[in-house]
Amino acid sequence: MKKLLQINLIEMVFFVFSFLSDSINLSLTTIVLIAFLISCKKPDADPQTKDYIYIDLKQKLADKEALKITNSTALHDLEMKLADEDSQSIQKKVLRRKISIAKWEIAKIDQIINYYKIKIVEREKFVRKRYISSFEKDETWNNSEEIERYKKSQASLSTKNHKNEIKKEVSNEGKSEEPPATSSH
Repeated sequence: MKKLLQINLIEMVFFVFSFLSDSINLSLTTIVLIAFLISCKKPDADPQTKDYIYIDLKQKLADKEALKITNSTALHDLEMKLADEDSQSIQKKVLRRKISIAKWEIAKIDQIINYYKIKIVEREKFVRKRYISSFEKDETWNNSEEIERYKKSQASLSTKNHKNEIKKEVSNEGKSEEPPATSSH
């Protein structure tokens, strides 16, 4: 949008000067000089929006916020089931345990959300600082090496988390969520 306005402004300046040049005799060099001054290079106001790591952190934050909403809804449903249960029911104990676990998971997700918010602010400041220093030196800001390191670390974390999930599944195979049925002899 800015570029479109800048081009329209330049076209408008040329139109005005071409109209005035007949009566004032402005030289072509004056018009070129004015066009050059109008199209000066300006720093990007939001360089972090083009940073892969910043965008990835924002996406992870959005994913965790969606997960929190899902877990909060599930917690609400469990609490509604608990309210409907008979006061002497064994199922009530199971529901209380599930509610406790759900609350713990939501608290853990809240911590992760706060972590991502802090990391996003830090990344935004870091990217702006690096971008401005590169802009002042008239260099292009290239963080491809940093992005590659980030991708590798995320891939290794993903692999580690996947292995931990498999271990949890294997250890939980013999366990059931509901208490064993009691026999009345």
